Amino acid sequence: MGGGDHSEYSAFIRRALRAYGRRVAAADVEDLAELLAVRDAVDEAITRAVAGLRAAGRSWGEIAHATGTTRQAAQQRWGVKVALTPEPAGRLVSSEAPHVAPTTRETAAQGPSALVVAQSA
Repeated sequence: MGGGDHSEYSAFIRRALRAYGRRVAAADVEDLAELLAVRDAVDEAITRAVAGLRAAGRSWGEIAHATGTTRQAAQQRWGVKVALTPEPAGRLVSSEAPHVAPTTRETAAQGPSALVVAQSA
């Protein structure tokens, strides 16, 4: 697991999620839907993180290593999602870097076949 400024924060989030799971386990079954919504938010956060890493020039190989998968598996899992994820406000990405997935605007301008290209980049 990575270090840096994020390790304490991620440990806090994991503790909070475990506590939330215990609370839902002791609550009504209807509360499970709210926990599933948290899972969806985590999946969205991961997609945005991968999109940001790709926009910063990180390779699918680096992302695969960090996620414990192969380059191909990482690209298959997040490639299209990343291509459809808008860039964070204020972040400019050069479309000339071949290893960077195009932004949503670029993909839309290039047409439907751009998704296939973005996934295989």
